[in-house]
Amino acid sequence: MKQTIYLLPVLLLLVLGSCKKKEELSVSLEGTWRKIRWSGEGSENWDPERDKSYIRFENGHYTRYRHDTVTSRGTYTLMTVTEWWSEKKKPAIRFENSTFEDIITRRGDTLSMTGNNYACGYSFTYVRATTAETTLLQ
Repeated sequence: MKQTIYLLPVLLLLVLGSCKKKEELSVSLEGTWRKIRWSGEGSENWDPERDKSYIRFENGHYTRYRHDTVTSRGTYTLMTVTEWWSEKKKPAIRFENSTFEDIITRRGDTLSMTGNNYACGYSFTYVRATTAETTLLQ
């Protein structure tokens, strides 16, 4: 019985440690949004029809996308984003409620987000620029 009592705090620390609150995180894509294109992870020989599950930022950041999941027309207010690590341990950002054709590029500023831990992952709210401050990718 005493062994069980001593083990409980250890088990509790192990469980809490795996879901501990992650430190506040800021993701910056080198000053400006880079042009985004479809890509297979780790491959320069990408096929936009075959490799729709990935988008590669030209600065090396990989993002998993569903074809029907990025939006950004009109005036921009708030966008919810989820951040996680790709297999190559590079920050990967998934945008919700958007399509590939609508992804915006931001000029003269960094794309940066801060967020809190949610269910052992990151949840971000990103305040987007107005249409005048953005350029839709062609």
